[in-house]
Amino acid sequence: MPEGGAAALVRSVVGVTLAVEALGAALLWLAWRDTLGNAGAIWPALFHAVSAFCNAGFSTFRDNLVGSANDLPVLAVIAA
Repeated sequence: MPEGGAAALVRSVVGVTLAVEALGAALLWLAWRDTLGNAGAIWPALFHAVSAFCNAGFSTFRDNLVGSANDLPVLAVIAA
């Protein structure tokens, strides 16, 4: 356990979780901003990054991520 005990461990886990989800959201936003627009890509990118991190499998798109089946950057972020 890290120095500081359980509280430090929880802070570390929360920090790493938020950092990974933020990185995923930023990368998805970059992938989708051309098709959804700068503002329009924010919510889907954030939602899908959190959903992928939690392995939830939820999507805000009608076809889930079928429309991104050949989009390597999107697939790489979701898989990672």
